[in-house]
Amino acid sequence: SSFTTSSSLVGGAAETRILRSPTTQDAAAFLERMNNRVGSVVTDDATLERYNVDWSKQYKGKSQILLKPQSAKEISSILNYCNENKIGVVPQSGNTG
Repeated sequence: SSFTTSSSLVGGAAETRILRSPTTQDAAAFLERMNNRVGSVVTDDATLERYNVDWSKQYKGKSQILLKPQSAKEISSILNYCNENKIGVVPQSGNTG
């Protein structure tokens, strides 16, 4: 499990939060938020490898999970869950197939 920090301004004061990587329990929660749709949660290394490299091949990420929501409601539910559980999020709109 890896951790990262995030800083933000809350009410004019800086706030630092320790963020964590998602677990298998989190993956199950994400799948539930996307109506148990097959293919909406990806955790296999071979597939993640393609998504962890940007289109220019200059930057490589370390994401351990890929989520494929299909609606604003699913996105909102996922982001709320991540916020409540202090899970780091890296949005990606390109290179997603």
